[in-house]
Amino acid sequence: MTLILLQGLPATGKTSIGCGIANTLNIPFFSKDTYKEILFDSLPNEQTMEWSQALGATSFDVLYATIKSILQGQQSCVVDAYWNPERAAPQIHRILEKTGAGCVQIFCYADLEILMKRFTERAKTDRHPAHMDTARAYPNHPERNKPLDLPGKLLIVDTTDFSNVSIPDIINKLSLAASSHASSPPATS
Repeated sequence: MTLILLQGLPATGKTSIGCGIANTLNIPFFSKDTYKEILFDSLPNEQTMEWSQALGATSFDVLYATIKSILQGQQSCVVDAYWNPERAAPQIHRILEKTGAGCVQIFCYADLEILMKRFTERAKTDRHPAHMDTARAYPNHPERNKPLDLPGKLLIVDTTDFSNVSIPDIINKLSLAASSHASSPPATS
C-alpha cells in the first residue's frame, strides 16, 4: 500500500489532482480542508482568523489519524494539504514506519502571480467560509513551499498552466514509483 501525498501552496491544484488520481485508481481521497469545513459547521465558531487556524490544526490531527487507520487497513490513499514541512514530516514518518506503507509525494507548484490570481478568484466563489480566503492575503510562506522530507518517490508537477497537467501521466509515474517500492512489514506496537 502507498500513501500518495500532495504538497504545495494554496491554489496549486492539489485537490483537483488528488481527486483525479483517487477516482482513477478507485482509492480513498482525504483533504485537510474537508475536515476543517466539517469542524467549522459542527462547532460554535467565532469567525476569526485565530479560530480558523485552530480548526486547521485540529483538522491536521484528524487527518493524521485517518491516514494511519487507512494504511493500517492495508489500503492505499491520496491525501492533500498545505503541509508545514517541519510539523508534518515527523508525523508522517511515524505513520509510514508503523504501517510499513510506501510513500509517493507530489509537489505542486506554479508561478506566484498565477497563484495569487487563482486565490483571489477562488475567494470570490462560494468556497467554504472556514478558510476565510477573503480575510487573508495569499499565504506565500517560502519556508513551507517545499516538498516534505519523506522517504519514497517525489514527483514535481508544474500547474502554472493547468491545461498541461495530465492525470494519466501522473498516474503512470505513480505506478512506476509504487512498483519500485518494496514494502517492509509494519512495525508492531
